[in-house]
Amino acid sequence: MTLNVFKRWRTPRRTESITPLIRNNNNDEDTQDGYERQVNDHKDPLTQNTLNIQNEHHLQNDDEITSLAEHLRVPADSISVRPYCSENQPENLEQKVFALIQTSVHKQLPKPPEDLDKNLQQYLIRVQEIVLRELQRLAPLFDIRGLMGDLIDCYHNQIFKQLNGVLQQIRSSKSCFVLLQWLLQIYLSQDLLGHPDFKEMDVTRTIDLMLLIDCTTKAQNILLDLVQKEVSKTLEKILLKSQERGNKSDEDLNETYIDTIQCINAMSNQALKISSRLSVRVQEICLEELLIFVRRYTSQQTENLEKSKMTKIDTFDFFKTLKTCRELKHHVPTKHKGVKVSVVKETVELLEEMQDFTKKRLLGNVAVVTETHLKKYFRADSKQFLVGALRELFPNLSSCLDEQKSVMDEVYKHTVHLYLKHLINTNQKKLVKCWRRGIGETVTDDAELIHITFSDLAPGVQQWNFTLLEVSEVLNYPYGDTLKLTVGGMKNKCTNTGCTDDLELLPALLRWKGLSKWQVRDILEALPDHRPKTRPALWSCFPFCGKIQN
Repeated sequence: MTLNVFKRWRTPRRTESITPLIRNNNNDEDTQDGYERQVNDHKDPLTQNTLNIQNEHHLQNDDEITSLAEHLRVPADSISVRPYCSENQPENLEQKVFALIQTSVHKQLPKPPEDLDKNLQQYLIRVQEIVLRELQRLAPLFDIRGLMGDLIDCYHNQIFKQLNGVLQQIRSSKSCFVLLQWLLQIYLSQDLLGHPDFKEMDVTRTIDLMLLIDCTTKAQNILLDLVQKEVSKTLEKILLKSQERGNKSDEDLNETYIDTIQCINAMSNQALKISSRLSVRVQEICLEELLIFVRRYTSQQTENLEKSKMTKIDTFDFFKTLKTCRELKHHVPTKHKGVKVSVVKETVELLEEMQDFTKKRLLGNVAVVTETHLKKYFRADSKQFLVGALRELFPNLSSCLDEQKSVMDEVYKHTVHLYLKHLINTNQKKLVKCWRRGIGETVTDDAELIHITFSDLAPGVQQWNFTLLEVSEVLNYPYGDTLKLTVGGMKNKCTNTGCTDDLELLPALLRWKGLSKWQVRDILEALPDHRPKTRPALWSCFPFCGKIQN
């Protein structure tokens, strides 16, 4: 700031600005302690310039010094300024004015708190209130005397001397966010230096903006470093907790992905309150940490699920993994603006791979359980049908309906296929003896019970039991056109719904009914779009055909 800044507010009798001295004094670390200042560096060029200026522009008498001291609420006689040339010269009045302002600023500004996380916000509010109050109170007198710019500059320098000390003590992103928001949204706003009372002054030209810029830059750099450390630490805790055995409630099911998303969102949302550009930087750091988290999470879950055995029926961990992956995958694309595409892409790919593995592993385990129960059911070793095991296998998880429906759709389809496979692989006479009623009637009842069970477990699930519902008619109708129409309807449903596995069992079902090879061939050739297989023979595709299990 030059000495010409305030000329437009001054009368011919007013003194020149003492800003160079304020700057020089603020660079002296000794001014931080105490209110009495000895200004004695007469070798400093800025001080010498001011001394030269005072010969032409000086305060009129000690009464004015006393008046300024009263307004500054500082004892005038407590300020001592040594002469610069010799002991015989009178005290330098401008230096005394400077000392009065400096002492007042030190006296008025509160000291930074020790506990920044708890008290930084309150401290900044207090600084804002005190500085604005003092500037408004002193403006009438200081503006007339041409000292308003010096007063503002003195407060400005002292504030940032304190804030630079605060930066060295900050240990949390919370404190950094508080400080950055105050620096960027309060300091130059109408709530402080941009107040309407000072609009005739170009405050941004009066103060050294580099102090603000430097402090803001340092705070941002500290913030980004703290964000990385805090997010990493929080995600580490979430990862460890995800491996604990919970109470298998909906809260436990959702805990991992909710905590993870909240951790990521909290930082970026807080940064967005300050600056969209800062928010992008924070987002990038958070998503990079999320990628590290996902790598470790998927690795651990893969290892855990590979070790899983269905000796004790439990699908909770599988559904929790599916739910976590789906929610995180949906969250990541919404947060990728301005972030490296590679980070987002790899995160999504890892989550999708984990979903596929988890679902495949779950279906494989369920298939083992289904196979075991159906073997017992068709061998009459157990009178309890499969549905009891299915209800125990798939608990009602209200917050995981989408995942359950997706899995249950595949389990439903596979259960029908396994039932049909075991049916045609079992001797009819043994089934009649075991079930003590007609095979067709029993299969129909079982088919309806299967559908009811899966509809209860996954409301809205697609119906896949149509093949079993047609078994009764296939067994009851004799060889002829009616049977051909029934088989044709089964073929169309299998084709339209993609049940190719059930479709391949139709020839074996007809053979199990008791039809001859040529009768089976005749029925199949009558079907629309039938493509006969010449090699190998039709029934050779089904090694269990013709074999009756004992």
